[in-house]
Amino acid sequence: MMRTGPFDEFPRLPIEPPHFSVYIDGYNLYYAINHPRPVDLLRLGWCNYQRLGELLVERSFACQVEKPPVTVKYFTAEVNQQTLRPHKGEINRQKMWLEALSLEAPKLEIKRGIWSQRDERKEKMTDVKIALEIAKDIVDRRPDGIVLVSDDLDFQPVVEHVADSGVPIAVFTPEDHRLNNVAPGKDKSLVQFAYLTQDLMLQCHLKSDFLPYLRLKVEANPDFRECLLYEERQQRPTRR
Repeated sequence: MMRTGPFDEFPRLPIEPPHFSVYIDGYNLYYAINHPRPVDLLRLGWCNYQRLGELLVERSFACQVEKPPVTVKYFTAEVNQQTLRPHKGEINRQKMWLEALSLEAPKLEIKRGIWSQRDERKEKMTDVKIALEIAKDIVDRRPDGIVLVSDDLDFQPVVEHVADSGVPIAVFTPEDHRLNNVAPGKDKSLVQFAYLTQDLMLQCHLKSDFLPYLRLKVEANPDFRECLLYEERQQRPTRR
């Protein structure tokens, strides 16, 4: 027979809230927007990538919890004096950008790769670092969903591994080309491919002044002068 009387109180059992992980291939994204035309393209890189990751999670997953924890990992390569032939002002530009980013997105985890020191300057280790980080997080953190921002075809096995582990993954590609597909015979229900559109990045524009960065960019490459003129016009007060 069931006991009568009040319910016996005891500590509630802890339950972890749903959490998500985002991985952004920084240089892959930068190369997609590092063009002088259209003139409003380069400004997309002046972006709060923590906010972008959170926004992509909101768009990708039907989560019952409002604003769940989102860990965003941004992978890049630091330019310094040891970098083979750093471009004019590039060290200062990257420093300026990273300072603005750390100020406005303190939770963002920045993962630094290296540059090769051979005849051709080339970023190294980023792809491997992202793949290893995802594989490790699948085991250690077991996120409820993953977002990957990259259009590198080398990541297809990683995407399939995530799906095989039972974790849904959304892949956003920054450039306009044919979207990837998982291999035949694989379960496609946990995988979604989409384009990273400009309107999403514009919602995450850093508040810090973009003009000093852009002026350094123009000193190194005058082809971006129209971008600077466009940005200056955007910041002028509107006359009534």
